[in-house]
Amino acid sequence: MSMRWIPAALFLLAPPLAAQNAPHRAFVTSVQGNGNLASWADSGGRAGLAGADAVCRARARAANLVNADAFVAWLSDTSDDAYCRAHGLRGKRSANCGLTQLPTDAGPWQRTDDRLIAASLADQLAGRLFHPINRDEFGRPLPFTGYVQTIADGTDAAGANAAGADCNGWSTSAGAAMSVGGADSTSGGWSAGGGVGCNITARLYCLEPGSGNAAAARPREFGKREAFVTDGGGPGNFAEWPEMQGQSGIAAADAICRLRAASAGLHRPDRFKALLSDGATPAFARVTEPGLPWVRRDGVRLADDLAALQAGATWTPLNVTEAGRYTTNIGVWTGIGADGGAAAEQCSGWSDAAARGGTLTANIAGPLWLRTSYAYACSTRYALYCLSDADTLFHAGFEAPR
Repeated sequence: MSMRWIPAALFLLAPPLAAQNAPHRAFVTSVQGNGNLASWADSGGRAGLAGADAVCRARARAANLVNADAFVAWLSDTSDDAYCRAHGLRGKRSANCGLTQLPTDAGPWQRTDDRLIAASLADQLAGRLFHPINRDEFGRPLPFTGYVQTIADGTDAAGANAAGADCNGWSTSAGAAMSVGGADSTSGGWSAGGGVGCNITARLYCLEPGSGNAAAARPREFGKREAFVTDGGGPGNFAEWPEMQGQSGIAAADAICRLRAASAGLHRPDRFKALLSDGATPAFARVTEPGLPWVRRDGVRLADDLAALQAGATWTPLNVTEAGRYTTNIGVWTGIGADGGAAAEQCSGWSDAAARGGTLTANIAGPLWLRTSYAYACSTRYALYCLSDADTLFHAGFEAPR
């Protein structure tokens, strides 16, 4: 492996995510319960939003977090929206949280492992998250259960109450529904991820309300090996994509990735490959430089090396395109099975749109990014994951995509 030497001073251009005057803290509770908040041990018997806030504060105190008694739950009911509560206010977003103008300065927040969640509350609500909120009050990852950890919030994508989905003011565990998010998700799924019954066991998001330091360090790991999800997709017969350059099968997928990387001005576009399996070669066996990290186009580290990528030890979803655009919940052709090996269905070598092929969801981090595999008709239009397999860790150009 070759590595270009750079002066040590240049490392100052890539500060760690934890910085002086850091943003406020946010975490997901290590404890969980049903939609009746009064039944949670840490609620002290309090019902509704007061009970949820009591849980958050008890958890923050247990972890010795600064300002522990100010933490609130990202939770809404018919009187108070999570958006307002994140600002340290009460009331409805539609009524400006009781002010003359809608407040917009809450956050940003960082997790308890110092990873920044988003640049602002507006970005967070728009799904432009750097990292999912999947660390508990102690900075620990949530235990892997085989499914996305459910977060009770009663909140829609705008941070307002999801009508009829707050367990009757968080007072019942039966006969009602709650809106939930997913702790391993970004895009809209982190908060507005669907609905379940109030008897389902869930966790809470807890955050320190008010304005933190909006100028705090942003992810700055530019110059590492890049990875992206294609901005737009096509059928599982890659010879039908316009960028296939006369190729078919996996060779066509690699050609697509290389053309997309070149169009975005990425380093060594000739070394990009699709994260893709076929009947002959597992996806991860196609990587020849296993020991180097990958970063997304927004400068957020995706995985530390190939072993981490294959094990699902990813810091964040790969849901940023070659142009730096954050995607929503889209499918990605991979042919990777739930165990990380080759899936049984791979569009007949990625050459038959009438067959079926294995996909993943580009909005989930951690082990689940390899365990959300489904087979769909190969005529469906899905994206590709593209990863650099270059053998140089650092290169010229430490700037974020514009």
